[in-house]
Amino acid sequence: MSERDPHIRVCFYTSSSSWTNHQRWPYEMGRALFDRGHTVEILANPHGRLYAKGKRYGMIVKKFKKRGFMPADILKLARRLKRDQITTLFVNYPPDVKTGALAARIAGVKNVVYRRGTVSSVRENIINRWILNRYITTVITNSDANRIWMLRSKSHMYRPESTRVIYNGLRVTGQRAASSNYHDYRNNGELMVGVMTGDVHPSRFLTLFELIRRERKDDAAHFRFLIHGNGQLIRSLKHKLKRNPELQKMLVWDSCSRNLVEFMNSIDVFVTGNTSNGFNHPLMYAMARYKPVIAYNEGSNPEIIRNNETGYLLNKGDVQGVKEKLDLLRNRDLRMRLGKEARRRLEQQFNVEQSIDQMEALLQ
Repeated sequence: MSERDPHIRVCFYTSSSSWTNHQRWPYEMGRALFDRGHTVEILANPHGRLYAKGKRYGMIVKKFKKRGFMPADILKLARRLKRDQITTLFVNYPPDVKTGALAARIAGVKNVVYRRGTVSSVRENIINRWILNRYITTVITNSDANRIWMLRSKSHMYRPESTRVIYNGLRVTGQRAASSNYHDYRNNGELMVGVMTGDVHPSRFLTLFELIRRERKDDAAHFRFLIHGNGQLIRSLKHKLKRNPELQKMLVWDSCSRNLVEFMNSIDVFVTGNTSNGFNHPLMYAMARYKPVIAYNEGSNPEIIRNNETGYLLNKGDVQGVKEKLDLLRNRDLRMRLGKEARRRLEQQFNVEQSIDQMEALLQ
């Protein structure tokens, strides 16, 4: 949209106080539309990060806290939407769907978008079904795997014609995206394999290490695994590795990387065990840094990875297959070829500017 319609006024509404689950997306998408010249308003809990960050960025940010009595909350929100002449309302927190959709109806807001993420979904009941089918204009989700699951498992809640995919694109320009900062954890030129905590089950992780160590005694010297993050995987691995110092030598805990860009800069190959239907966002960071990826052929992974072109897709639980692909990727020319193709696919299919274009189209 080269010329912004002054009558288009966008509102992102969330009563959640969770930044990671329900506030980050409204902030990032609101900021993107604001940067493109749209009038953007955020209604949020005054004690959350969304409220503070939106204010600092210069967007219109207003306090809105539910009172706990739905009719009063609906009327309060409806008055706000009508007074501010909102034309499109975005809701991405499931408990806000009823309040937001009914308030928009009262206020005359004809365009109501529900963004269904991966953390939680709207409860199945006759009222929510009625609201989703009657008052929600568009439902968006972040992967085709998620969309298919929604339409198959909750066919009475979501309509195919109004449910669409808008990927969580990645910005490939800017200071952080272009950062070359990295940390060299190699001892002797090993293939550095990146893994994120929570992505791989500890038992499969240990099986992979054992395969590498046992098949050929010198194999272990060719690989090193960089573990990024914290949580249960770290604790479980450290506990199980106490009795196996040889396997411990193959691992290093990433204590230096400040973000995923630095982590991906520090590895040669990225391996993920994530098979959820939600968009596997870390794959984007790997592809942006020209890294080939290895994943299971489930969830959103087949949408992102092209087998044998940008990385490898394996059957779930095929640890032997992971080992074999890692052997292949010791070849630097192969890594470079797959990595360049991964970057090209990211720029063509998962660039954040394309996602913003698709969001803009919903405002018409």
